[in-house]
Amino acid sequence: MAGTKRRMWIGAIVASAASWTLPQADAGVWNMPSGSSDSFTYSGGFDYDGLFGEPSVAGDTFIFMTPSFTASASDDGTDSSADAVEFDLQVNAGRGLAQVRVVPFGGYTPAGDLLGEKVSVLGQLTVTENGGSGLWQQALLSNGAGGGWNGLAAIESDSVTSVHVSFELDLRAHPGAGETSEIWGDAPLQIAVLTNEVPEPGSLALLLTGLCASVRRRR
Repeated sequence: MAGTKRRMWIGAIVASAASWTLPQADAGVWNMPSGSSDSFTYSGGFDYDGLFGEPSVAGDTFIFMTPSFTASASDDGTDSSADAVEFDLQVNAGRGLAQVRVVPFGGYTPAGDLLGEKVSVLGQLTVTENGGSGLWQQALLSNGAGGGWNGLAAIESDSVTSVHVSFELDLRAHPGAGETSEIWGDAPLQIAVLTNEVPEPGSLALLLTGLCASVRRRR
């Protein structure tokens, strides 16, 4: 696994939020921390506090069917439900990583308020190239109204083949004086991995040779 598992979240995710850390708790390795999909193998599956639940893999997507994120507060109080999940990813031969995408969603009360008034959703997706210099980070973009919220974080890479993936999610309740609020995550929470075909060096050389020959004939 690339680097030591970190408790420190990377910077402020939105302008209104200061830097914050995950709550201290025992680390939890997935029951099936390694396995394979149609296009990749994975290892080191890890969830700091167990709020994501145990994932399954369908096609090229990690599916978390039992997320247990819930934050509730009242009378000018605050509450936070935060966790992080991470794993290493090795793309199959002849393919490269094109995108990692996370799509969480859930609900909140009071349903008549907009997201951000009495509840908030923060998150960050990070993809680090194993053995290389690639590092990509994307804050979770979220919106909500009418008692429901959804988010999206997507990172596109330049066909790297071995990466470390981590996703951090924090649901917060922060009502005013004399008010109550609650926010939660729903299933399924999905982390999708998209790959593309990468030509073998020999195939690429043949393709370039053919193109050069075609150009010469046209001249």
